[in-house]
Amino acid sequence: MFSTVDARAVRVVHEGPGAERELALPRSLEDEADRAATLPTETRLRALAQALGRRPEHAGASLRVEAWEARFGPSLAPAPRLLRSLRVGPGVERR
Repeated sequence: MFSTVDARAVRVVHEGPGAERELALPRSLEDEADRAATLPTETRLRALAQALGRRPEHAGASLRVEAWEARFGPSLAPAPRLLRSLRVGPGVERR
């Protein structure tokens, strides 16, 4: 008996003028990221973004937090799917 294996991940993107870059999550926020990946509610994505935004290197930045799921079918090729996305930043909060 086998079932499909789902892999979930959270990706955080720093949005700058004309450029985006993916951020590495600090070890101190791994639990927060795991919670957001397991159950990607708007509240959990916002909590992760706000925790990152409190770090000096990201203060005042626009961030996008994305929860992704990869399902593996019969060919074992992963099929990534965006589950939820949230943007936060100075004066901006939108899905």
